[in-house]
Amino acid sequence: MKITSEAIGNFYPFAKQVYLHEMKWKDAIDHAEAAGWLNRSSAHNIVQNYRMMREGKGYNRTLNVEATLELIRLIGDDLGKEAFTLAISAARQHIVYYADQPNGRYQQTLSEKLTELESSYEIAQFGTDYPDEISGQSRLFEGAKKAVVVNSYERNPTARRKCIEHYGRVCTVCDFRFFAKYGKLGEKFIHVHHEKDLAEVGEEYGVDPINDLKPVCPNCHAMLHQKRPAYTIEELKEIIASVAT
Repeated sequence: MKITSEAIGNFYPFAKQVYLHEMKWKDAIDHAEAAGWLNRSSAHNIVQNYRMMREGKGYNRTLNVEATLELIRLIGDDLGKEAFTLAISAARQHIVYYADQPNGRYQQTLSEKLTELESSYEIAQFGTDYPDEISGQSRLFEGAKKAVVVNSYERNPTARRKCIEHYGRVCTVCDFRFFAKYGKLGEKFIHVHHEKDLAEVGEEYGVDPINDLKPVCPNCHAMLHQKRPAYTIEELKEIIASVAT
């Protein structure tokens, strides 16, 4: 039975519960088999690989490329950038382990797909280094200064995800939809703008993903930050309207 992305998605919560010691291995595997998602061996391998990906360790249970990438995506969606990076690292270590195995094509394909995933999915999910687009820690708080080239501010991926779940992947300023323009290539892409000026906050505070954050396209995001404090969403809409008339 081939492990599909759908099967990985169905079984993911159970693998996570096993990792958190909230469910026994056998119970999770029994459920996967009874539901017809996976055979017992595959379910066991996913639980094992999930654990190793969470800890950034190389694993020796080989999943097909599609299943591996989907498991990494789900970890990133669920747990944020740090967990995503650990999962990628675990998969790359697996490629090294797999070097002694006969199927060299698998190694090459997985390596290529992991590189694509890092360059596309990571940007789409976690954004780019705008003043309010820096990834943060696991708590839903923002504002703590973090040293990079200049001062930046921590962004929790959970807040970003909740914002997108509420508003969708459409620019709040200009209504641009990446999927409509670029098809599948753009279906998961959007920036998230923080409407509070984090540089003026000066300390951590509880961020409201619905009221404080808004999805925007990169062009509008850049324009919002053309002054400091940034333009508001409404101000930029007025600027666009004035040009259009």
